[in-house]
Amino acid sequence: MPLAQGVEATIGMGAGLDVFTTVVNIINELKKSGWVVENIPAEGSELHQLIMERKAFADFRWTSVEEVVDSGGCLYQMPLDVYYPFYEQLDPQCQEDLEKTWAHHREKAWFIRSI
Repeated sequence: MPLAQGVEATIGMGAGLDVFTTVVNIINELKKSGWVVENIPAEGSELHQLIMERKAFADFRWTSVEEVVDSGGCLYQMPLDVYYPFYEQLDPQCQEDLEKTWAHHREKAWFIRSI
């Protein structure tokens, strides 16, 4: 398998850290503390594999939003009739920060279809 390039190469990157195993351990601790957590990967490599298979990373240069959703990489799809009222209730500074970070979110590829 060729080495990943672009954003795929940086997934789980942490100098000297076993990032995926750490995340699995945190998820297990959350479950022990009473959080509802299902389908916990047995080990870090399994989590990495799931992320890659489901395209659960933001690289829209080569992967469409539809492909991410169809691969199972989308955890939640918020209906637009829920999102827009939520957005409008945000503090104006939060809205401004959102716009700076994501450009004009209503024009971005994040909205794929009405659900």
